[in-house]
Amino acid sequence: EWSVNHDYKKGEFLTYNNKYFRVSQDHESQEQWTPGSVGTESLYYEIVIAPDGIIVWSAPSGAHNAPNKGDLRHYPNADSPIYKSLIDGNAYSPDTYPAGWEIQE
Repeated sequence: EWSVNHDYKKGEFLTYNNKYFRVSQDHESQEQWTPGSVGTESLYYEIVIAPDGIIVWSAPSGAHNAPNKGDLRHYPNADSPIYKSLIDGNAYSPDTYPAGWEIQE
């Protein structure tokens, strides 16, 4: 659970208001910097986690949340197949750029 005055490291997962977030950059949390609030996009980004623990693909807003080579994502929703990114900074969905993804059996 997110808390104030905590040292967060890039890549950590946390929850806030029953939503999941990943930390975009190292920082010490401040009361006014709550995950999901306007202006905190460079600190946290919301993720949806499927029941199997794999993140559901969503269009990245920047390099900080674009899947990298080897990252797994369900696409297009939590009940859909799992894809593995074949490239770093993969900003495209499996439909948009199929060569950037490999379906996992």
